[in-house]
Amino acid sequence: MHLSARPFVIAVVLAATVLPAALVAQRQDSLPVAARPAATPSVEAATESSVLRRIPGMAIAALTVAGMTQALGEPMGWNRTWGGYARRAGDQAGFIAIEETVRLSLTSTVNWVPDTQPCAGRASKAKWRALLPRIGCAVRETAVLRTPDGRGRPNFPLFAGVVSASSASTIWRPDADTPAHAVSLAITRTAIAMSATVVS
Repeated sequence: MHLSARPFVIAVVLAATVLPAALVAQRQDSLPVAARPAATPSVEAATESSVLRRIPGMAIAALTVAGMTQALGEPMGWNRTWGGYARRAGDQAGFIAIEETVRLSLTSTVNWVPDTQPCAGRASKAKWRALLPRIGCAVRETAVLRTPDGRGRPNFPLFAGVVSASSASTIWRPDADTPAHAVSLAITRTAIAMSATVVS
């Protein structure tokens, strides 16, 4: 990547994460927080436990996606050799590490939890018709978090984490050699990551 493109990418990352994070934290300060029963595990403890359980899966995902991109020859600047595979695996691992770090950091600034309310969609007995309510449910569970009193909030930590990881990856990816290519890559990786989250 040309040096002239890097300040632009850094500015995108700051605009997408740091400034909105400050607004989210300020907004959280004004929200009423319900008392948590003593027997209920803290959000931080539950999050830490969840991350530890997900590490093996994230490692497998990084190696699998690296294999897929190796087969496709993407990005073209990395050869289809063991060295190229190592770069692709490192790219995926770096993406996951940045995404998780930003997401967990922002999650710790707000007292919001995943939306665990059951989907109320009335699915038809026909399987193909039942697909739409399930997709809507998956989108909602991805995009919405809940405050302690049950109010819905946008899942800003996840979105900021994905945007940050997508933007940061343009620094080491050979296909982000110009600002236009860097923006295109960041947008594409953001869309892919969010779609994969909905599917999962």
